[in-house]
Amino acid sequence: MLVTIKCGNCGEDVHLPPSRLKNGAKYCSSKCYHEAKTAARVVSRGCQQCGTTFKKRLSQVVRGKGLYCSTDCARLGSRMDRVERPCGHCGKPLIVVPEQVAYRDNGRGQYCSMACSGAAKTLEGTMLTPCKRCGDDVRVHRSKIEDGRKSYCSDECKAADKLREERPCEHCGAVMVLIHTKTIEERRFCGRECYKLNQAKDPAILERLAVIRAKQLEQKEPTRCERILYELMDRAVGPKAWESQYRLFHWTVDAAVPGRQLVVQADGDYWHGLTAAKAGEAPHPTVALTISKDRAQDKYLEKAGWRILRLWESELIKNSDWCLRRITAAIEEAGGDSGKSSA
Repeated sequence: MLVTIKCGNCGEDVHLPPSRLKNGAKYCSSKCYHEAKTAARVVSRGCQQCGTTFKKRLSQVVRGKGLYCSTDCARLGSRMDRVERPCGHCGKPLIVVPEQVAYRDNGRGQYCSMACSGAAKTLEGTMLTPCKRCGDDVRVHRSKIEDGRKSYCSDECKAADKLREERPCEHCGAVMVLIHTKTIEERRFCGRECYKLNQAKDPAILERLAVIRAKQLEQKEPTRCERILYELMDRAVGPKAWESQYRLFHWTVDAAVPGRQLVVQADGDYWHGLTAAKAGEAPHPTVALTISKDRAQDKYLEKAGWRILRLWESELIKNSDWCLRRITAAIEEAGGDSGKSSA
C-alpha cells in the first residue's frame, strides 16, 4: 500500500511505500534531494555595493567572503572599502581589503611583501645582544642568551676570541698557530704533507697505526689459509705456546711463538707476488708495494732477533703435511724443544 506525501522541495505529490517513509524519504526525486541539501548550505545576502539580494554559500560567508553580488560590484566596492595600515615589519604604508583585514590573525594583510613576511618570522623569538669580541649589536635567539652561550657578530670575531698557541712543526719547523681544543696536544705537524713524510719513521704514529690495525684484525674472520696455519701451529707447538694475530713492534703477524722468537706468516699467492712470479710477469703496483713491505718487515724483525717463516697459500692448502714439517723444523732451530706438551 502506497502513502501519498508532499515533496519537501517542489511540493508535488509523491507516492511512497511505508518502508521508505520509515527511512526518512521526503523527496520525489534525487534532483529535489540535492537541491534541498544545497539550499540548506546557502544563505541570502545583500550586495554591499548595489544592494541586490543574492545567494552565497554559508562556508564563504563565515570566512568573510560573499560581500558583493558580482565581480563588477566587488571591484567598485573594494576601492571604497580598502584600509591603509603600516607594514608589520618595515612600517611602509600598506593598503588591504576588508577580506584581508578579517584574516589579519592568520598573517594576511600584515606585511607589504613576502620578503617582509619572511623577515618578520625569522625575527620571532630573537633579541639584540652585544658581540663578545667587538661589542657590536648582534641578533640571536633568546634561548641562546638564556643558556649563557657566547654570541659573536661574525666568524672572524668568534675565531679571534679563542685562545691560541704557537708551536713549531716537528718535520719542517714552520710555526703553527693552534686554537685551544681537546686535540691540541696531538697536533705535531703543520699539514698533511708533513704528516705523510714523517709517518713511516715516527714511532708514535706507527704505534697508533699498529693499534688500529690490531683492532681491525680482531674483528676480521680468519682467511682459509690462516685457519689451516692455526691448525698446524696447534699440532706443532700446542695451543698455549703460540699466539695468533700477534702484535710485534709496528706490525701484527699471523702467528708467533714468543718463547722462541719465531714468526710464521701465511701469504696469499696473488697479493704477495707468487702468481706474478710463476707467470713471469711484473706484479701489479699494489702487489709490488706489498712485496717491498714484506722485505722491510723481515729485515727489521731479523735485526731484532726474530726468525721468520713464510708459507704460501697454495702450500698450506695442497701440502699441509710438508708445511707442518717446516714449522716444526723452524721451532727446533729457534731453540731446543718446541714446548709441546707430552700429554
